[in-house]
Amino acid sequence: MTLLAAGADSAPIYLSDSVVEATGTSAGCQTGVHQGRRIRSVLRRSPYRGLDGVGVVVRGTDVILWGRVSSYYLKQMAQESVRPLADGMNIRNRLRVERRAK
Repeated sequence: MTLLAAGADSAPIYLSDSVVEATGTSAGCQTGVHQGRRIRSVLRRSPYRGLDGVGVVVRGTDVILWGRVSSYYLKQMAQESVRPLADGMNIRNRLRVERRAK
């Protein structure tokens, strides 16, 4: 996988190398990069606190959400937030719910 973006304030975005292999050109790679960035932007701007750290992987026709959230509600909201951008793509919600100790 290729690391697309990483920073102290955001989860990394990865693009699977299989996107390039499947298309045989970098154009498919650029489409995946663009899609991944758009999805991350939606999650960062979400009104739901806790979605700004969700990781995104674009692999072929799959959008994979990964990382940790504090509730099942946030897990579902992450998925529904990216659904409009994932038109025709499969959303794989691999988010783990981990409640914080009080």
